[in-house]
Amino acid sequence: MIQFSINRTLFIHALNATKRAISTKNAIPILSSIKIKVTPTGVTLTGSNGQISIENTIPVSNENAGLLITSPGAILLEASFFINIISSLPDISINVKEIEQHQVVLTSGKSEITLKGKDVDQY
Repeated sequence: MIQFSINRTLFIHALNATKRAISTKNAIPILSSIKIKVTPTGVTLTGSNGQISIENTIPVSNENAGLLITSPGAILLEASFFINIISSLPDISINVKEIEQHQVVLTSGKSEITLKGKDVDQY
């Protein structure tokens, strides 16, 4: 059950860099997802089109990230939709919290959005 907070601008930059590996027209639907893996040392984003993969790690030691990890874990989220949602959030900081059945609650300022994710074992 992942839970972390991060600087929105830095997170968007990392998501967009990772998204370059994800094809918009994928024969394998799960490859339109971005894998978010949270460990005590940082957040790793992975995107793939089946031939190439991009992995982007944001370490806790990066002072600009404002990264605070509460609970480690991993989840898959639909890449384009997730990045569009993150980009539209109003505040400087974003809180990401997984609740039951691979659902993620994004909180930023007064905004709160719930997204349906997938099990990372499918990736």
